[in-house]
Amino acid sequence: MVGPLRFEFPSAAYHVTSRGNARQKIYHYATVSRIIKAIEEMS
Repeated sequence: MVGPLRFEFPSAAYHVTSRGNARQKIYHYATVSRIIKAIEEMS
């Protein structure tokens, strides 16, 4: 069954979370920290 549609706003921030098989992490810390730094620089 499909969940409800998400409301979208032009400047909204969305929280995204995912896990791999058996709750394994799917992101490498170094990659995530670079992405966060890039986002902070854009703000």
